[in-house]
Amino acid sequence: MNVERFVKLMTGHFDNKEQFTEMKEAGKIFPYAQHVNTVYNDKIKNLKSLHQLYIRKRMVSGKGAV
Repeated sequence: MNVERFVKLMTGHFDNKEQFTEMKEAGKIFPYAQHVNTVYNDKIKNLKSLHQLYIRKRMVSGKGAV
């Protein structure tokens, strides 16, 4: 798997809505969760130049990585 594909798979907005709904319908208490995974290469000290292509600035709420 290449780095670009890995980054696309691991970044974004994720939730457990489907699992939450199934558990709720079954009468079980289950927490709803939302996760936002973004690339924060600018926070890593001594990052190798090979990964400069994937450096993105901080996440702007609801607008994705810029």
